[in-house]
Amino acid sequence: ISSASTALIGEYWTGADRVKVIGYQSAAIGAGTLVLETIGGSQADIGWNYPFLIYLIGLLIIILGIFSVREPVHAKNHSGETVRNTPAGKVLFCFITVFAEMFMMFSMPTCFSYYIPEVLPGMTGTAGLLAGILLGVTGMSQTFFSLFYSCSSSKMSETGAYSCAFVLMAAGMALMYAPVFIPGQTLTLAVLAASMVSAGFSLGLLMPSVVGSLARLSTPETSGKIMGGYAVFLNISTFSAGITVPMLCGILGSGYAGVFGLLALVSAALSAVLAVRMAERISAQP
Repeated sequence: ISSASTALIGEYWTGADRVKVIGYQSAAIGAGTLVLETIGGSQADIGWNYPFLIYLIGLLIIILGIFSVREPVHAKNHSGETVRNTPAGKVLFCFITVFAEMFMMFSMPTCFSYYIPEVLPGMTGTAGLLAGILLGVTGMSQTFFSLFYSCSSSKMSETGAYSCAFVLMAAGMALMYAPVFIPGQTLTLAVLAASMVSAGFSLGLLMPSVVGSLARLSTPETSGKIMGGYAVFLNISTFSAGITVPMLCGILGSGYAGVFGLLALVSAALSAVLAVRMAERISAQP
């Protein structure tokens, strides 16, 4: 679904319209996070298997897909021009960027079962609901930022967008680490909410930027492969986080957020350097 829907955006729209729709897609992901994670968190407090009922929404998606998805129409090239080559290095850079972003983002819900009882011991019985609400705040923030960014007349450069997104993720992780030193349940909740807002802004900035970059790099012949690769790296990151992050939580406790905050800052610096070098290399090609 992720591969097809993202590839079709690149096929159906071009230029400014494509940027706007990509922003809408990111906003829809955020809205889905707001609704589904909040419901899932409340259901998890009832029973471990209840959240899986949420996936019945797939029946609605099937119906909408039948009436809305159409085969893209490609203009034939009669000019005899050579089809442009897709810069594999830049595509791989986009894949690694989304992997790093989603790995850090998914570390939050993965560790909530460890993290919330440690920083909010009085809310252990409602940890699932609280985790769902916090993720809902992330989704709401992502929706807001994506809509704002897609409608903004002045867009950041790719380098600026990636770096700024990782800085926002670092700020979110730092705020998650802050409750270790902050007494008081009310203040801790406020700090956690601010952390989720910062993480949501990070997603709302980075995801449309990555998808927009990949859409510009794709051709009708390569869009399926490129967007399929995007979906692969997106899902491998959450899979990897689900395996490795709980082990880090068991070792570091709530201090894992500080480690991931430093990792996000390093990612911001690396993405800036690599993006600049990649742009110089591509511009130097004949």
